[in-house]
Amino acid sequence: PVLLSILGAHKARLQNGDGFMLRFLVVLLVALAASSIGFKKYVWFISIGYGFAIALLGVVLLVMFREQLDAGTTLICALLVIYGIRLGGYLTYRELRTSSYGKRMKGEIKDGSEMSLGAKCGIWAGASILYACEVSPVFFRLSDGCGANASVIIGALVMVDDSHATGFVGP
Repeated sequence: PVLLSILGAHKARLQNGDGFMLRFLVVLLVALAASSIGFKKYVWFISIGYGFAIALLGVVLLVMFREQLDAGTTLICALLVIYGIRLGGYLTYRELRTSSYGKRMKGEIKDGSEMSLGAKCGIWAGASILYACEVSPVFFRLSDGCGANASVIIGALVMVDDSHATGFVGP
């Protein structure tokens, strides 16, 4: 339903051949690729995969729309990259280097070895669509050629202010 509403909102763009759908497909494919780490351990779809998907999507937006960027939209994309790297890096470190976390989680979270491939694919697809949709406001702004305005500045301030409270910069 979310993807269909996105498509419906941009129906005219789909017909005029400006590459809108191809670009959004690239965003979705990058989200799928980044979160595919969850096939190793299914909780990674929504933890490590999430962090690195957001970081990569920030990079993709910076590259894909390099001609349309201004200071505000560049800042928002950079904040996505910083947030994703910090979160993904922290979660990776915690998972791989902190033995107490691993011992505690063995009893709390199943390893997914009994989970079917279909269930894993469902989590992977759902999470990847969510990640693509999370960056879609920035994607739509850049696709429409809109630069920064008050809402972009307020959004950047919220992302930075939230980092003081949580230790992470992010959406």
